[in-house]
Amino acid sequence: MSNVPTAHESAFTAVDVLAPHRRFRPVRVVKKTATTPPIGLFGAFALILMVESAVISAGPRFLDPVAYCWSLAAADARLRAPGCEVLLVGDSLVKHGLAPRVLSAVTHRPTWNLAVAAGPAPATEALLRRALDSGARPKAVVFDLKPGLLAGGPKFALRYWPQILSPSETLRLIRAARSTSFAAELIVTTALPTFRSRHEIRGDLSAALAGATGPLRDLNALGARHWSMNGGANLATPRADYSGDVTEADHKQFLSQWFAAHRVNAAAARRIAALACRQGSKAYLLLPPTVPKLMERRLATGTEAKYEAFVRSLQAEFPSLIVLDARASGYPPSAFVDQIH
Repeated sequence: MSNVPTAHESAFTAVDVLAPHRRFRPVRVVKKTATTPPIGLFGAFALILMVESAVISAGPRFLDPVAYCWSLAAADARLRAPGCEVLLVGDSLVKHGLAPRVLSAVTHRPTWNLAVAAGPAPATEALLRRALDSGARPKAVVFDLKPGLLAGGPKFALRYWPQILSPSETLRLIRAARSTSFAAELIVTTALPTFRSRHEIRGDLSAALAGATGPLRDLNALGARHWSMNGGANLATPRADYSGDVTEADHKQFLSQWFAAHRVNAAAARRIAALACRQGSKAYLLLPPTVPKLMERRLATGTEAKYEAFVRSLQAEFPSLIVLDARASGYPPSAFVDQIH
């Protein structure tokens, strides 16, 4: 073999001789150090937890009256219901329409109203179950199922569910709804009080910057006193001049021309009837009166017939369920404060 170096070898040797540092670089030894805990991240979580806890502890200051009503009803289900022989549950039709003091004077049995404003069937179920789990053994349970609330899905009460649902009940509602968007919104709303009360917080801060007190504290304090004095019921001021007129917008709002029970509400309605009937108590489903003009439209469009069919299906499944039909009571418009209360 020839000892004459090739061009490549010559070039390599030249680089080697003239600039050996370009080929041979010292290896940097990196010493392992202990991982530093993310102190800043922990601090951020701690700050978020402090803020969210402060919003919760503020109670009625950052809750609108409906949310506060749900919160108090959940507390009453644990504390007041166990000593009562008659429980009233449902939505605003029961909360406004049935006064425990009046019923107690007639039946001579302690009574409490656990109904909540804008409360769909799953809310009624949760409050009744909470009362029974807390030791209540009522001799009678009266509930209602407002047609308009039966038609809406669980997202309708998104802001209010955290006031009454336990974690397990929240998961059951998510499974029943079978909606990923609802699940995500409910989880965020439940986990972050600042999110669900953002409007109330904004209003309170605006009032504070103006040197005033937020409006919700006094309003909710008045509501709490009123509900406590009246056994959980909300007694409205009479409107002797109310004519009972119903506009087209009112008909649309109260669904005078359409009825269909949402599957989540229909299933909850059956569980309510089952809970009330199997406790050895008498179960009553109340059909409250409405102003005559609203009922006339519901009858003419066939909406009321569809609602009746739903009620009859409940009664067929639970024969001991007693329906109290007060729709034809003949109350004049002056007995109402609006079209349905």
